[in-house]
Amino acid sequence: MQHQTDILLKMQRLQEEINPKIYHHQPTKQNNRDYWYHKPLGSKNKIARAKKDDFINAIYEFYFGRADYNFEAIYKTAIAEMDRTPETKRSYLADYNRLLQCDEKLRNKDVRLLTYKYVKDYILSYLAFYENCKGTKATDKEMKKAKHVFQVVIDYCIDVEIEIKVTTLPKNALFDRHFRTRKPNRNNVENKAYSPADIEMLENTLNARIERNKGYIQCINALALLCSINTGMRIAELSGLKWEHVTEKTIHVCGQIVRDGKTYKYINTTKDEKYREDENGGRYIPTTKKLRAIFQMAKEKQKQYGIETDFVFGRNETFSNPNQIESALYHTAQELGLKCTNNHAIRIYFNSYVLAKNGVRVSERAKFLGHSAKINEEVYTLPLNDDEFLVEMENILERENVTQNNQKCNPKIISFPNKMKTLDCL
Repeated sequence: MQHQTDILLKMQRLQEEINPKIYHHQPTKQNNRDYWYHKPLGSKNKIARAKKDDFINAIYEFYFGRADYNFEAIYKTAIAEMDRTPETKRSYLADYNRLLQCDEKLRNKDVRLLTYKYVKDYILSYLAFYENCKGTKATDKEMKKAKHVFQVVIDYCIDVEIEIKVTTLPKNALFDRHFRTRKPNRNNVENKAYSPADIEMLENTLNARIERNKGYIQCINALALLCSINTGMRIAELSGLKWEHVTEKTIHVCGQIVRDGKTYKYINTTKDEKYREDENGGRYIPTTKKLRAIFQMAKEKQKQYGIETDFVFGRNETFSNPNQIESALYHTAQELGLKCTNNHAIRIYFNSYVLAKNGVRVSERAKFLGHSAKINEEVYTLPLNDDEFLVEMENILERENVTQNNQKCNPKIISFPNKMKTLDCL
């Protein structure tokens, strides 16, 4: 109630002293965003916010200055203005609330009085507090979440030109003694990806489930998982795959199903993309014979059970819940006694055993799976085991020895790059 009163008082003062022209943009075919905006005289930039209350606060601050510089107000304003999904914003607010458990005084701390030493000491005390509460050392991920809260506030203050004393955060190395370093066990492959033998068992089980035909949900979930095995697509992308995106030659991966509060919704971007308005984004996957058979089976099942939907693996007039497809994979893996029970293990298998072993370059593998080359190299590419490594090195050394011997036997032969012209052609 107090909040609404404050908004009304601010609006009343704005109308009396400034009388700004306020516009409400409603969704159109060209721009589906719903927001309020105002362009101040003499300014190139306009003030725009999705919610009317946030919009009024922003205009008020522009004309009359900020009334509150406490840490919580700045942080929540920064989060509200971010171009992020509601799920991500809730996650950021949860990180902030965890940070407050260490010391509630941070809530009312004036951001203009923040110092490098204060931020460093606060994060150190938070990591110690975490260790006492959990009974175990904090991970580097927890430390980075704490740093991110401060980074959001600092970045916002710089953007809106609030004078602050600290502009950089302490380096991660200063917190080493408070968290265990997370070095991945590169030899423990079976805990992070399926092997070709595991995939074969999964495919046999899923195909048998489709043949039994005990219900539409079981069949369509099995078909979605078979599609994942043969494309490396994410579960959310499988749920959001529409018939209009599938052709005889390609699959256009350009949308996904995401959580929207307690429900789910379809968005026309993938995980690795930011907001876009055109329909030419996403990535393309070739439609193989195996995939064409999967899509044909999905059509037949939808026709058999009278399902009318725009989605390849959808329910009646809607899409499939990603959690249900993930749950189907989990229970199938549990039945087979496999250690990996998530779709991430399928994506690592597809990258390492299908793409990498057939000589596909890192940049192309990353583009195919929808992430960066760095992530592909560090997370999705499994190391060779000792036997495979020795065989690979032996082949490389043998090829090098053969090249050197050929050059010694033919000292007059000059080697040229493939694209360079020979002496006869000059």
